[in-house]
Amino acid sequence: MIEDSINTDYPELSVKALFDKQARETLRINLIKDHKGRLSEDASHRILSEIVGLGFFEELIKDESITDIGYNGTDLWVKTSDTKRRMHHPDLNEAYILKIIQRFSNYVHQEFSEKSPILNAQLDNIRINAIHRKLSPTGTTMSMRHARNRLVLTHENWHQFAHDAVFDLLDLCLKIGINLVITGEVGTGKTELQKLLIGSIPDDFKLIMVEDTLETHLKDIYPDKDILSWLVAPGFSHTQFIKEALRNDPVYTVLSEARDHAIYEIHQSVLSGHKILLTAHSVNARAFIPRMIGMTKQKFHVDEASLKQEILRYYDFGIHLDKRTVHGKTLRFISEVVEYTDAGLQTLYSKDVTIDPQTQHLSETQQFYPLSDAMVDRLYKYGYSPQWNERIKER
Repeated sequence: MIEDSINTDYPELSVKALFDKQARETLRINLIKDHKGRLSEDASHRILSEIVGLGFFEELIKDESITDIGYNGTDLWVKTSDTKRRMHHPDLNEAYILKIIQRFSNYVHQEFSEKSPILNAQLDNIRINAIHRKLSPTGTTMSMRHARNRLVLTHENWHQFAHDAVFDLLDLCLKIGINLVITGEVGTGKTELQKLLIGSIPDDFKLIMVEDTLETHLKDIYPDKDILSWLVAPGFSHTQFIKEALRNDPVYTVLSEARDHAIYEIHQSVLSGHKILLTAHSVNARAFIPRMIGMTKQKFHVDEASLKQEILRYYDFGIHLDKRTVHGKTLRFISEVVEYTDAGLQTLYSKDVTIDPQTQHLSETQQFYPLSDAMVDRLYKYGYSPQWNERIKER
């Protein structure tokens, strides 16, 4: 009865109430008035959560540790930064999932049905993808990612990620302006590392952030920095935004993920003297160069040898991330830092994590190698005394 009355008397307000707190409170007050005080404060909140909100999903979204919520057609799974678990709920079934998806689709005015069986939507900090059972024989599927406007990787937990000396080196080099590429497979923490390292870039350096989903929230995390935050949308590609970035005179162009021929426009910005900080999928640090060449050749005819030499000459560092599952938790770490030089990629740091199959004991090995003379001279030129090589000698 209450649901019918809301849909009849407050149709627009009921849609807005999904994410608009003020709209939901207005609706709640009207609901209490309409039912002449028969609804308690607690009951009105719970009823609206089910009728216009996301039901028990709202509690999952409020949980700061949860990053992903997924329904695979039969089961609900939730992920935190280091664990993944199956969840059970008495109300959970495909009909309930469809109701949640429909709320998102109504909010963004997109149809989700057999005629339009795929939904991609971004609301506030939540990104949702849903596939209708027409295309998913085992049942409708849904993936929901909640990007928090905070740092997951911090100075306090860096020691789990890599040696402190690695952060000191990167922090120093970002202050002078370097071209940095972060690589790794899905879920290794590339974006979180990128977000943390942006904190080392001087506040007066103009940054332009280009991403296809609202995930980094840089302006919330670094309110004192000069940041332009742009979101790729239909009709506005990475390539267009990278070209527009050059017209805004940034020191750094930050790209959330390099995945197609737009990488060549990024490369042109490097050749014109701008700095880049980007992430890309790659099996290791050295695989980025052939992958970049392959992405470039999707659209442009280039001489591979010349392009490779330009990358080696004008890029500075590559960082590769890896992960291991240890006792049911995911451990993410920097597996290698390389320096780009005319002679090729030179390893500066490597870390390996192994697990004894019998005892499940975790062991780590870390190796350090010297910076090139050219990078040392460059740091001294800017008034910085790099301690990296001295630390290696001490070891």
